[in-house]
Amino acid sequence: MNTFEFADRFGYKPPIKFNENQEIEFYKKGINYPLLIQEIKEKNHLYFDYKNFKSKIHGQDVISYDGITVDNGQLEDIPLYIRDKEGGNKKIKIKAKLNTREGRINIRQNKVFFGFEFNANKRKLSYKINIKYEFNNQTAIELKTFSYNDFLLLSTHLDLEQTLKLKALITTKFNQAFRQVGGNLSILKWLYEQAPPFVLRQREDIKLITDLEKLISFDKDGWLSWFKDSSSAILNLLISFNDIRFAYNHFHDNPKQVIAIYSVLDSSSQQQFCVLLDALSLPLTNNTERRSDAKFNIGIGYSLNSNLFLKNDQEKILLESKEKRFVRATNSLDILNPGMHHKSAIFELFPIEQQTMFHPLDLVTLVDNETGEKQIVTALHVKLLSDQAEWDHVIKTTILVVNIIGILVSAGVLSAGVTGIAAVIAITDIVVSSIDIVAILFESNLKQTEEGRWFLKNWDRLSTVTGVVNISMAMRKGILKHGPKLYSKLKSANALKLRIHINQLLTNIQIDLFFAYKKGIVYCSIVPIPNVSKIVGSRFATRMQQYGVLLTKQVEDSNIRALVYNGEKIAEGTEKELKVTLKKLFSSNGDEVLANLDELLRITKLKKFPRIKNKFPRDPLPKDGFILDFSMDSNGLLKNSKGNVISDDFNFIITKNGKLMLGSRHHLLGNTEDVLAAGSMKIKRGKITLIDNLSGHYKPTLEETLRFLDILKEINIPIKRANLKVFKIISNSKGYDIEKNLIKTIQIIN
Repeated sequence: MNTFEFADRFGYKPPIKFNENQEIEFYKKGINYPLLIQEIKEKNHLYFDYKNFKSKIHGQDVISYDGITVDNGQLEDIPLYIRDKEGGNKKIKIKAKLNTREGRINIRQNKVFFGFEFNANKRKLSYKINIKYEFNNQTAIELKTFSYNDFLLLSTHLDLEQTLKLKALITTKFNQAFRQVGGNLSILKWLYEQAPPFVLRQREDIKLITDLEKLISFDKDGWLSWFKDSSSAILNLLISFNDIRFAYNHFHDNPKQVIAIYSVLDSSSQQQFCVLLDALSLPLTNNTERRSDAKFNIGIGYSLNSNLFLKNDQEKILLESKEKRFVRATNSLDILNPGMHHKSAIFELFPIEQQTMFHPLDLVTLVDNETGEKQIVTALHVKLLSDQAEWDHVIKTTILVVNIIGILVSAGVLSAGVTGIAAVIAITDIVVSSIDIVAILFESNLKQTEEGRWFLKNWDRLSTVTGVVNISMAMRKGILKHGPKLYSKLKSANALKLRIHINQLLTNIQIDLFFAYKKGIVYCSIVPIPNVSKIVGSRFATRMQQYGVLLTKQVEDSNIRALVYNGEKIAEGTEKELKVTLKKLFSSNGDEVLANLDELLRITKLKKFPRIKNKFPRDPLPKDGFILDFSMDSNGLLKNSKGNVISDDFNFIITKNGKLMLGSRHHLLGNTEDVLAAGSMKIKRGKITLIDNLSGHYKPTLEETLRFLDILKEINIPIKRANLKVFKIISNSKGYDIEKNLIKTIQIIN
């Protein structure tokens, strides 16, 4: 047997020693990527031994770089994050092969080679960095990424400059694939999703227009059109135009196409598309016809309305601005206190007289009613704000952030191409024949409520539903409106099945279920119910289905999942961590499980509200303060410990856990901690009539004070017909209040 040895020049141990007849073996699974990349980047000469980059094993667990354990007895890759140009940490999708033979490597001595694998028909694409041993041409390390952006970040991080030869090869391969697309539009979509920017910018603008028409057609045609989301492909195409005047003129002359593009984009891409149109239109609009005098106010007291669902071949969009105006004052009899009357104001929304039909590229003025700031934007951008407001209204009214695809299906608009979000509809059969809704509603005193009457009227149809896609648009709106209200009031053990059924009606249609918060939208796919048992076990899966708890898919190739209940994320973690949560959650039965779920749901919702900081947390607790012992009866009346309705003025705070505290001295009520709300309350005959933000220790701002109403509603404190007074608190250099000016009074109608 012939043996080769390569000794280095100083006589150290051979960097490579191998049999020429021995096959090369590579190690592929369980790689510590952060350590591997760090060593390659920082060391000019590296004596390479693949065992140094294996994930460390402790017993049967793999300990990752952030201390997370994976209890599966297998080696797990430790993911690689690289800081991108925006300053964030981007997770790199990477696979490596490590030669099992030891040897010296040096990436500064022309021992690095780039590779590119491409097959459009099979949707296969990878970019390779091959690092060879210093003293022979065998590959020591192969790094493979699956998108050009990841490849660029990785090579830049390693200070490796891509060759012109590589870019030329990439361009040639993509151009060949573009020429061979023919009628296979799914390949065209994939090419625009994957092609690097320098490839797309070499395509002629007229070809981009032709391909744009094909992508729109692909996204909206066919009964499965909602599965064909082309948003990223279309957006990559749109930012590849070389002649912006050509692009603007095309969109100006083809408003139908502009509206069609908007209709097929997902919400995030719609935002980017509108910003792109603003950037094109502001400097290039010479036609005075495109500059409108219309103004659209956003903020308290104003409403934007638009045609939410767009039709085929639509050239103009409807935009209507409405203003909230005082109509009249009314006197109403207090049924609990005969002879007493309440005065209340009636407000209605009135359309503002101005142009209502717009070309999507018309320039209009957007006015922030709170700050007075004005901005010139396209009419399509105003429509986007209006659409978001309409969906937000649905979300707030129904509590749940689900069912959008269901609404679209029932409206018959998916077949017309209104997709936007790649959707998966998961349908679970609902068996509710054993539910006696009349007895349950009678027992819960809900038979005469609006929501109770609606469910009674429609129960024959709802109880036989096998998948909510079969429900009509009108029925779906009824479920969205009345379901959450009825659900929150069903507390008895006998109502368990009805609660579960309502929850399933409200959550069975999934979009790639999404959670909407003020600071953005996070998309997260739901695991189909039949597959849940494979992840958490059949025992937990059965209980989850029984109580309407859903499980998300892993986020961005990580091992992190979330539990979802009533459309809200109530827990997240690894599969192992979620099993611990499920074990605690389902350790009891019936009402106790529902109570635990409701508590998790309440805490989750309250976490969305920012905390108000105590400005003097180190002050000693006041000795002259007190905390009131009170409760709220079934009619929403506040009563003291003796059972008498309360009529008095109090300081109040709402704790981080959503508990309303009444008494004197905010510092004492909040126990020196940060809170959700703080101020004063006037209570008459058990009802809250006045709320303000006067607190020396917390000093809530205008923005913080306006959140009081949502927080009080979230913790089920009745505030109908109360007034909210917002004061601007002016303090001296030591933080003591020296002036309080009333800047806004809001009457709470409902």
